Amino acid sequence: MTDHPTARLRTENLRLSYGPLVVIPDLSLEIEEGAVTSLVGRNGCGKSTLLRCIGRLLDQRSGRVLLDGKEIATIASRTLAQQLAILPQGPIAPDGMTVMDLVEHGRYPHRQFLGIKSDEDRRTVAWALAQTGMSDLAHRPLERLSGGQRQRAWIAMALAQDTRIILLDEPTTFLDVAYQLELMQLLRKLNHEHGTTILMVLHDLNQAAAYSDRMVAVRDGNVYANGRPDEVLTQTMVRDVFGIESDVIPDPRTGSPLCIPYALAPKPAVVTS
Repeated sequence: MTDHPTARLRTENLRLSYGPLVVIPDLSLEIEEGAVTSLVGRNGCGKSTLLRCIGRLLDQRSGRVLLDGKEIATIASRTLAQQLAILPQGPIAPDGMTVMDLVEHGRYPHRQFLGIKSDEDRRTVAWALAQTGMSDLAHRPLERLSGGQRQRAWIAMALAQDTRIILLDEPTTFLDVAYQLELMQLLRKLNHEHGTTILMVLHDLNQAAAYSDRMVAVRDGNVYANGRPDEVLTQTMVRDVFGIESDVIPDPRTGSPLCIPYALAPKPAVVTS
């Protein structure tokens, strides 16, 4: 894993849609350099759509995504792939592809003449496999893996890409509790030791609060709150964004905010004339 300079990533007045359905009307957001940031919000609020646009998997209707002051739409695909890795929801690989094949695919942006594998490629692939606990399964076809094992294989591919920025959409999906903890600790380690900027979509508010420097709460395609976990994860935010009544207390071990939901919030009364 290479030590990288931190990356400046931000959006300006993004408007995103699927056909006539506008998901994000006008969103500006700066991702803190060299930090771990989690996007949280209800299903359908636009957080995954935003992540896909930042990763150039979805075109914006208007607005800009900027990396170090340059619009990502103008950056060559190979150059961008050396700077930014994205793991979307539900990635698909060809039948028969092994874990090793998949993880090696993450090295393509770095390969030189004729795509010949370098010693650096081999070392990085071996490191990514070891970090995700997939070394012993390196030669197994992906279709013969459990859901959690496949998820770890895809994460290993993203790590092998060795970029300044990693975008992850619900990376803990299909993982049991032990592997969720391992993954979150690994991402924290990458951030602390290599300065990797990490932006991820998470459903678990407590996980986001425990492992993030920043949290961004999204409601109806807009930023509801953006700040440190203790600033964002509040009873008011949980009620307004998720429609849930909760207690938010300090974690007894870490002091980070801990959300304990206990009921659905009452729906606003419908006013009729």
